[in-house]
Amino acid sequence: MHFLPTIIATLLAATSVAPVTAHEITSIEAAVDEIHMLLNHTSPHPGEVWKNTRVAFLDHGSHIWLQIIRDFDRIELPEHLVKGKVKCGDYFMNIDDYRFPIAQLFEWIRDSGRGRIRFDDFHQFHDGTRIRAYACDSACGQTAHLEDIIPMFAEIWKRCPDRLGVFSMDKKWHASYGLAVVSGYTVCFKLKIFGATLPLCKHHYK
Repeated sequence: MHFLPTIIATLLAATSVAPVTAHEITSIEAAVDEIHMLLNHTSPHPGEVWKNTRVAFLDHGSHIWLQIIRDFDRIELPEHLVKGKVKCGDYFMNIDDYRFPIAQLFEWIRDSGRGRIRFDDFHQFHDGTRIRAYACDSACGQTAHLEDIIPMFAEIWKRCPDRLGVFSMDKKWHASYGLAVVSGYTVCFKLKIFGATLPLCKHHYK
């Protein structure tokens, strides 16, 4: 009889229902809506957005990002970025030139699994075109959050329609994100060399 409690406990463990976790999103439309709620600060579970949309991105990643880019006119800067500056370039382009490089940059950050990534130096993305979407660190490392990066590129699109552009804050921010022809490294290199309060970091001199 002394085995009975152990047997009962084993049966209960085997038949118990696993705890319900946050729902997984599988469609393009639902994933896009979830991202817009995150950007609008109306998401009921902001910390779970990138986890919940994982399956949708596995199946439809590029389509999701291209729809977000088409919706740039709906996306506003968060309060802590409203003092940011956008500088427009002279090079004219069409939407097909820039949307795929931007989508690749967004995916680079999302693929970290948390919607943010720590990086240093310079990273650029392209899809066989002359246009590069880039992220530039002109200090000793940055953390890029999609909740910030998406509105930054939306702001470039609104301020510089059909042209290249770069988003940055003040010099103490030590970062810039934007679009360049062939390579954004020239922009990043200038920031590293001429930054007024540039820290000495070894990766600046590779």
